[in-house]
Amino acid sequence: MQKINYKNSSLYNLLIKSVLMCLLASFYSCTYNTDEADNNYLNIENSPEIVPNHLFSTSSSDSFFFGDIIDVKVIETGEIVVLDDQSLSMHLLSSQGVHIIEYPLQGRGPGEIQNLSNRMRVSNSNLTAVDDYFMKKISLFRIADNRIEHVEDISLESSIGDFFLSDEDQLILKTSMMPDEDKPLDQIQRLSLSEQNKTSAVLEFPAQKEIRLSANMGELNMMIQTTTRFHAMNRFCSNGNSLYHIRTDSLGFRVYNLDDGNEIFSSIYNQPAKRLTFEEKEIEVDRILDSGKEFWGQSEKQRLMSEMPEIKPEVQSIVCDLPNGIWMKLMDDKIEEEDEEEEERWLLLSENGEIKGLLNNNLEGKIISFHKGNIFTSNISEEGEIVLDTYNYKITQ
Repeated sequence: MQKINYKNSSLYNLLIKSVLMCLLASFYSCTYNTDEADNNYLNIENSPEIVPNHLFSTSSSDSFFFGDIIDVKVIETGEIVVLDDQSLSMHLLSSQGVHIIEYPLQGRGPGEIQNLSNRMRVSNSNLTAVDDYFMKKISLFRIADNRIEHVEDISLESSIGDFFLSDEDQLILKTSMMPDEDKPLDQIQRLSLSEQNKTSAVLEFPAQKEIRLSANMGELNMMIQTTTRFHAMNRFCSNGNSLYHIRTDSLGFRVYNLDDGNEIFSSIYNQPAKRLTFEEKEIEVDRILDSGKEFWGQSEKQRLMSEMPEIKPEVQSIVCDLPNGIWMKLMDDKIEEEDEEEEERWLLLSENGEIKGLLNNNLEGKIISFHKGNIFTSNISEEGEIVLDTYNYKITQ
């Protein structure tokens, strides 16, 4: 019988190379898995296709105009509410997109706003909420019989990063805190509207990493805190008594009970780790430094480059449309300069974590919102007017 010297054989070299590659992949991503037979592995390209169908367009007229549309929602009775940052107003449209009324928000009094966040929340009881991030308040409105009426203002103790409106007379707030130096936390709080705005903390999560920029200008020291799209971030959705926690460095979510803070279930799909290239790091750092490039030196750029992560996140942003699902905008395989058009893809997950479909966005205009089975985009007409386009969609295998 012939004795094989494995150390000199090609089989031995192949085995060693395979082990080293697996160890390296594990180092870069604990979720790396190339076995497509694994139930937690998702080949995104095999997802069902989401096909949009254009329903109608709404454009400015002699009686109103759209400025900067930042959010769109459908209330329980079917009407469409449009939040406009330029005019600081809410527009109420019929279910067919016909403009009904415009409700001005600008001011400093009850129900008035100075600085709109790019979000609006609605409940099944036709309660609508918007927030002013500088004035630290949430304003509630009731929409009925083609009218918008202010209900009350909720004063907040601190600024919030996000909020959700529950059908059980409560607000779910996301705030940031720093109990220990260099260890920021994202805290989830519940605020009761029926118990004199009583607030209670429910859950805490390690927050995203912040980048500090500093510059000396004579006697003036300037410090700026920011982050990048490549650092892992916490994103949240709320549905009933459940909180959905999405980390942008993974594909999926964990679900928690808001009563006791316990995890109910998780649905995370393994994806191959994608390295962040030197060019992509440089594009992002230059974008951050561009607004104050006269203050930052080359050493500051080198420092930021060294602090960039090595692995790309899976998700750029999310849109909550529960119980219909959660839309996740996927990170591009190749990050281009800002003036180059990116390939925009949205993955829709059900409330149970199942893959519903993939939208390869080739719609005209910018996607503003997904809500109650609708897709809303903002586009500019040939006359230079802002147009709101409304789509529904079907999912094909």
